[in-house]
Amino acid sequence: MAHGPCVVAVRCGMMMDRHAPDASSRVTIVNRARPHICFVAHNAFGELAGVDTGHAGGIERQQALMARWLAARAFDVDMVTWHEGQPDGGYHRGVRVRTLCRREAGLPGLRFVHPRWTSLNSALGRARADVYYYNCGDMGLGQISLWCRRKRVKLVYSVASEPDCDPRLPSLRDVRERILYRYGLHRASRIIAQTHRQQRLLREGFGVESIVLPMPASSRADRATRSGRPIPPAARGCCGLAASAPRSDSNGCWTSPRGTPGSSSTSSGTQLRVSPVASAREPRRRLRQRHAARASAAA
Repeated sequence: MAHGPCVVAVRCGMMMDRHAPDASSRVTIVNRARPHICFVAHNAFGELAGVDTGHAGGIERQQALMARWLAARAFDVDMVTWHEGQPDGGYHRGVRVRTLCRREAGLPGLRFVHPRWTSLNSALGRARADVYYYNCGDMGLGQISLWCRRKRVKLVYSVASEPDCDPRLPSLRDVRERILYRYGLHRASRIIAQTHRQQRLLREGFGVESIVLPMPASSRADRATRSGRPIPPAARGCCGLAASAPRSDSNGCWTSPRGTPGSSSTSSGTQLRVSPVASAREPRRRLRQRHAARASAAA
């Protein structure tokens, strides 16, 4: 795995240069072999497979959305989840699932190490990904970071909520959770914040830098992916990602040759370019503008 001055910019698990614009961005893959991405989302199997596992949440929804989006575009995508009765290595909507132990497995007090931590390390190894993505502010960040550093692979941490940026860590009461979270936060390859406020809190409270990227929103592309229909051409740039050949376009696409500021590559030689993209609020703004225009015309 290459270790250049690059940002593994997942809302996707890919890389972009740290000199890229700090505003809402999207990453575009340029031709070459695409990186293998693994989402670590313990509770996301139900959302990914469309079954009721008794757990649902925003983090799981977002990661399942991104995983399906990438899988629909021919990326190798794995997701690590609790064992909910599914076979290890089975595919769900194009995403290969790597199973941990069952949530309730093991003896209280001992299961922290075995089988939970040991099965996590095993699942990460079976995925054999280029980039690992984690979106939960807990001790799992430290556990995954330890494994990734040992294997010399990239880890992207995406901040889930503002308390995760507070140095008092109000959501983590256990000492070992705090220690592991801090360890992982300082050793993640890249950190993604949802807002500039979160970015500032991380810098001031922990002394770590992050990039600001909005969370992805459901789109026509995602709905087509889930229904099995072809992805509409107009929707192929949704969720902040698009796959295409390098070119300049009317949207002010920012690109540069490999090895210069503005581009970076993974170990497989994947070259990336970065360009602005509208936030998830943009469709609502356009809708309000249309309503205002109609009201003005009626008057």
